[in-house]
Amino acid sequence: MPLAITLLLAALSAFASEPGTSEAATRALAEASRSVLSLEMPAALDALAAVPAGQFTGKDARVRACMLDTFGRAASPSPVAGIEDPFVRRVVAAYRSYWWHTLREPGRRVEFEARLGEALAATLQIPAPTSEAAFDGLVERVGIALRERGLHVQQGRTPPLHELLLWASEQPRTYEVALPEGFTQPVRVFILEDFLSNGWMHYGRCGMRGPGGWATQEGLYAVKHRYDSFASEQFRVSFLGHEAQHYADLRRWPDMPSWQLEYRAKLTELVLADDRLDRIIEQFIRTRTDDESLPHPYANARVIEDLRTRLDVAGGRTLVSVPPADIHRAARMLLIRNTRASQKGHGEHSGDRPAVSRSRGAGSRASTR
Repeated sequence: MPLAITLLLAALSAFASEPGTSEAATRALAEASRSVLSLEMPAALDALAAVPAGQFTGKDARVRACMLDTFGRAASPSPVAGIEDPFVRRVVAAYRSYWWHTLREPGRRVEFEARLGEALAATLQIPAPTSEAAFDGLVERVGIALRERGLHVQQGRTPPLHELLLWASEQPRTYEVALPEGFTQPVRVFILEDFLSNGWMHYGRCGMRGPGGWATQEGLYAVKHRYDSFASEQFRVSFLGHEAQHYADLRRWPDMPSWQLEYRAKLTELVLADDRLDRIIEQFIRTRTDDESLPHPYANARVIEDLRTRLDVAGGRTLVSVPPADIHRAARMLLIRNTRASQKGHGEHSGDRPAVSRSRGAGSRASTR
């Protein structure tokens, strides 16, 4: 059976701008990043265009120019370059076209998903799918064809969009991760390199952010170039801790909603983080939404709301001003409370409120084979 694709967001989104980039430009980049995750590309472009180009430096300037050029034009960008195999090139181009159109006009997502099916079917020279089951079968056949070419692939959805992560090499490692609820989770981690497609989050933000890793019931997958060091807190906490929590939860509750998996993993980050704690909290605050179909930013909102309630943070106080030990303690208690509720209701609670039911579109499972 297919497995959940639960892409890491927090570690990659704790925004640090280039030296020389102004405070206004930094805020614009953070807002653009949040807007892309919420499928609000016009808002992302408005945020970037509102700050003069001269206030962005280095990579920040390149990201701004790339996003305005790629998504501000009237027609989708030119075909994919740099991929020699014609079949692989056509598959990547099909996904990029789908992402480009959907990010610009999310209200037409169903139409663009149908076009994706037509484009993928054309790569195999078979009829376009006419049902959801046929589409799933088509995606599986495309994945098989990619693997036959020696590539590794992760498909399915990173809610709410269909996903394509494609890489050429990987190396396995074994870790044991101490999780906040008092047990150690052994995990197998695959270190991934040589990417041909980094997924829709990376594409929509011109490389400003993208998946740093994900979890399935088979193990954890880490995108090597996203980490300066495997000894860093970013890797140990926001990858290993975050994804090991997913790994453990998927075994206990394989049907847990994607946003609740993220809620629990983000609490785990807050328990384990020290040096990066303030950055993680600030990023959760910046990238949150009340739209429950967007698992990462929706989980951010729930984490922040539940922390504020538990710590009685009101008025002019902020979570960043709360002593780290209090944050650690509160996050651990919220995680334990969620576990107890999930054991009673099979994943039906987060905090004090019932979880939403997950539609096939928002919570489809993806496979790694």
